[in-house]
Amino acid sequence: VVTSAHFLLDSESSQSADLSRINGVEAANEAWLTGDISTLMADFGMLTLNYKPVSKWGWQAGQINFTVDEALDLSL
Repeated sequence: VVTSAHFLLDSESSQSADLSRINGVEAANEAWLTGDISTLMADFGMLTLNYKPVSKWGWQAGQINFTVDEALDLSL
């Protein structure tokens, strides 16, 4: 049940962008990360990646945790 909603209507916005949103198509905001796995938490289905800078997003080098698909075998 939706109890509240907010909409931004902008007459200056791109019509092609509006149509792509209506069709459920969004621009892909993806980037490949390069790095090293520093921690493997097999019992929790997680790993920690130390990644190199991601220029596309303006990210400096950093660290991020990922949950992996439970079908992936993390045993060593």
